[in-house]
Amino acid sequence: MRRLWIMLLVGLLAAAVAAPAAAKRPPLPTPPEHPPGMSCAEAVIYYGATHQVIAWAPDTDGDRVQVSLTRAEPQVCIDVLNAAAGSFTIQVTDPGAARTLSANLRDSHPGDFCGGCNSTSIDLRTTDTLTFAGMAAATVNACGVEYSEGVLDEDGNLVDQTFTQTGEADPLALSIWESPTRATVQLTVTFHAG
Repeated sequence: MRRLWIMLLVGLLAAAVAAPAAAKRPPLPTPPEHPPGMSCAEAVIYYGATHQVIAWAPDTDGDRVQVSLTRAEPQVCIDVLNAAAGSFTIQVTDPGAARTLSANLRDSHPGDFCGGCNSTSIDLRTTDTLTFAGMAAATVNACGVEYSEGVLDEDGNLVDQTFTQTGEADPLALSIWESPTRATVQLTVTFHAG
């Protein structure tokens, strides 16, 4: 009986010591829903992205930008500052040895997909055109507030972010890449207003 009391006392002491230790543990950190979105150029600075960057501000129907994907630079991210809503057509003028061209259009990089413009691909052996329709004008959080828009300081540090939609101009991020990355691909991106 004495042995039973000793074991019971040791068990109670162990529980009494463990309870405060467990109560002092900090809560597990909650990971962010999504990383803050940035322009293509800011993503190179903040995330160390390695894509080539083009800044483009189409302001009239039919405005175009020429793009060249190469073995050394098989992906481009275009900071698009379209003041009006519209659509974008990617026309491959020379596919080289590439078999597939892929693209997506987002509010930022990384960031919200806009209006059903999820990543899509075309087989260059059967077609040469890819279109994103129904795009909003390029403003802060134009495609929703699930992702924030990040703000960097002069040193490339994240100093602020906003989940608010505003009418302030802020680029959309049009990413285009080829596969396999064996040759040069020439293409033209055209903006269609409306």
